[in-house]
Amino acid sequence: MTHFRPPHAQTTPTARILPQTMKIPLLLCLLAATLPAPAATPLPAKEVSRILGGWPAPVRESVQRELGDGRLHRLKAVTTDDRTTYQADIEFPGVLDAELVLLADGKIIRKLQEYDVKSAPAAAREALLRHAGKDARLEDMAIITEGGKVTYEGEFERPGLADLKVLVAADGTLISQEEEVED
Repeated sequence: MTHFRPPHAQTTPTARILPQTMKIPLLLCLLAATLPAPAATPLPAKEVSRILGGWPAPVRESVQRELGDGRLHRLKAVTTDDRTTYQADIEFPGVLDAELVLLADGKIIRKLQEYDVKSAPAAAREALLRHAGKDARLEDMAIITEGGKVTYEGEFERPGLADLKVLVAADGTLISQEEEVED
């Protein structure tokens, strides 16, 4: 039995070369994916002032004070029950992401800092690991400051078990531990 081969499927010298020529761009893409991302460049103070221009002065001042060498990523005002809060997402060197939630008077009511596990403060990592078990692997962690209290939150992967979310106080005391069941 003879199989029909459409003309575009015929093996020609060009067809044999094409996969070779595609290998170089593919290798370049793979190489680029392994390179570290460029560091965030802080916005000039004038640019930050322009972006925050429509926000109340105390909010602008608090965000600029917290910004330091970080880069504004996203800004948002949220109004619920006649109360407006202001959210600023900031990217800091060594911190994956930070979120500030402020009141109109500039008071920061919540600050969440997500860390790359390797660059997170050692004391926070150790406090979380104590409560997760010996085979648990810390995947994500955050430091949360709310109402003047600092807590550490960690998400763990455990072989053969459900993932685990652990929340501890700044002194290492366990606040909550919750298994995350996949849907």
